[in-house]
Amino acid sequence: MRWEPRFRSLEQALIRNENSVRSLYRWMSKLDIPTARRPHHTDEEVGQAIVELVEEDLVNAWGTRRIHHKLKTQKGMPDANSGFVRQFLGVLDAGHARNRRPHKKRTIHHTALLSKGPSEEWSGDGHDKLTHRMDLPIWGLRDKATRRTLGLWVVPNSRILAVPATLFLKVVRQVGGVPLRVTLDKGTEGGMVGALQELLRSEYAPDISREAHPPFVQIKSVYNITIERSWRYLYEHVLQSVLVAWDIGVQSGIYHEALPMEYSVARWLWARLVQQLLDVYVDERNSARIRWQDSVQLPTGDSPNQFWYHPADWGMQDCMIPVPEDRVDQLLTLTAPAGLFQFVSDEMEEVCRQRYTAVGSPQLTLLNVWEVYMRMLDGGIVPPGG
Repeated sequence: MRWEPRFRSLEQALIRNENSVRSLYRWMSKLDIPTARRPHHTDEEVGQAIVELVEEDLVNAWGTRRIHHKLKTQKGMPDANSGFVRQFLGVLDAGHARNRRPHKKRTIHHTALLSKGPSEEWSGDGHDKLTHRMDLPIWGLRDKATRRTLGLWVVPNSRILAVPATLFLKVVRQVGGVPLRVTLDKGTEGGMVGALQELLRSEYAPDISREAHPPFVQIKSVYNITIERSWRYLYEHVLQSVLVAWDIGVQSGIYHEALPMEYSVARWLWARLVQQLLDVYVDERNSARIRWQDSVQLPTGDSPNQFWYHPADWGMQDCMIPVPEDRVDQLLTLTAPAGLFQFVSDEMEEVCRQRYTAVGSPQLTLLNVWEVYMRMLDGGIVPPGG
């Protein structure tokens, strides 16, 4: 069992009894569990972590709340005080908030979303912000009721039928079932996803009416709101910085797309880095609290993870249709051929792996990826002192 559901159940049980709540605080004190009021990290340590995060934000898009959340999820600092973060950012960069233009007017979707609960509907779509300049398309899947991102993946080609189908099955295997309905845009690449969804729902929920509850729907991309609404935030907080870092290498003349070796090494490295950033983003978004909104029909006031794992607490019901793991594995063997998610040729895949290992398999960041690229082009030679 995940710690989040367990802690939430404990919290609800204790809150009914004032003495129990006091006992909890006493035990937290005895066990020396860090909190914002009893921090383990010094202001200097938190400040250094903030500086590191600000350096990663190449387009100055992260506000106080996002950096505070990153301190908890990425830097292991659950005791970081939000007030200190705000003050530190103000001293570090007095124009931090102004430069992000929080007052800037943005177009907002006004369509209300309604849902019975988790897995009533999953929404999937592709995203091409990195495709034209980096040749790295993205495909994603998101739950409607909870707004929980089920996965974001950088893929070699999102137009191949087997790519979204395999990713869909991997999510089914991970969560243990299929939703009542899957909604995609009208692209032809979604056909296999629809066939798999219809097959599994008919096998494991044959009594559900197809007419009343169609298992698969394709609509225009602009109306696929559940997933479409998430793309702008992803672009502003992750992909925009990726493109800025990418352009640095292109404009400095160290990358030439027409040269096979440079193209392969860059594609191999950047695919790894982008997927790493997407994984971090998904974890952060799913654990971040959605502010309370009275006018919204879907649950607010907690994180997508809490809505997903505790639907009854929010007046929802879990609509997932369980599917045996061995059945999903059987279908995966049919839909996922070898090399489906390989970004370079077999020969270059081996070359890139060897050279990446030769340079020490460093943790990739937007700040060092072009340096690693240059060292790999040199045959994996590590410079003196490197």
